[in-house]
Amino acid sequence: MAYPDVPIWLELTRLGGDFALSAGRSILPNPALANIQRYCLFMGAPRNGHSLVGAMLDAHPEMLIAHELGLPKYKVAHFSKRQIELLILSNSKKSAANGRQHIHYSHSVPNQWQGRYKNLQLVGDKHGEGFLLSVEARPWLVDTLLKSLNPCHFIHVIRNPYDAIASILSTVKRQHTQDSAIAYFERLYQTLSTVSDKLAADQLHEIHFEQLVSQPQKELEKLCGFLGFDATTEYLQDCSSIVLDDLGDHRALVEWSPSSRQKIDKLINCYYFLSKYSF
Repeated sequence: MAYPDVPIWLELTRLGGDFALSAGRSILPNPALANIQRYCLFMGAPRNGHSLVGAMLDAHPEMLIAHELGLPKYKVAHFSKRQIELLILSNSKKSAANGRQHIHYSHSVPNQWQGRYKNLQLVGDKHGEGFLLSVEARPWLVDTLLKSLNPCHFIHVIRNPYDAIASILSTVKRQHTQDSAIAYFERLYQTLSTVSDKLAADQLHEIHFEQLVSQPQKELEKLCGFLGFDATTEYLQDCSSIVLDDLGDHRALVEWSPSSRQKIDKLINCYYFLSKYSF
């Protein structure tokens, strides 16, 4: 119930299947869920690097991060917390079996724990764009999630908007013009700011994609620390091995109109988390 172009009948069919999958299992004892102490959600604009970060965290032995499960819709449909936890487990396992594939990238971390766990303490969902669309449609969801998934930590991955917008302009399925893409990002940034205002400093971690790429072990260790976990040298090394060295200059692939440049520069000036960026 996040993306407006997904037919409602399809969403309802999926919800029915997920309810059938999780309802019966939720009343049975499950030792894997016994030690879950905290939750994690992603929020942010598309093509910012959330999938990479989610895959890295899913490789940690004490965390499971679903890939675009769409957790808010299950709260709307009144799934129990135990049902949501079971769906996260199932999604993480399936995503790992598929190599954590996203678009044309594989985010499979060698030698680590994707889709598996040892002393599971945190579960979450990597669906940054979808989360913001859900909250935009139902603003009350933020307070509901903060109360029901307590404590809940939020991760916001940030990227130069010129590169992120250029990336979605190259996606035929999106069917965006420069104007519509910029307007869409502005909507997401507005919703993101509204959510951020509700969070305490220890509930939100912001990570810049460019810094993650240049110093993956350092940035990942900081993120794990924010979530309350240690990160072994082996874990950090294996996760950093899937990070591409070359980001690619996506913004150079677009012939930007003067008005588009002005609009994006205005966004950069408006939102503090974009202030370090320029064309």
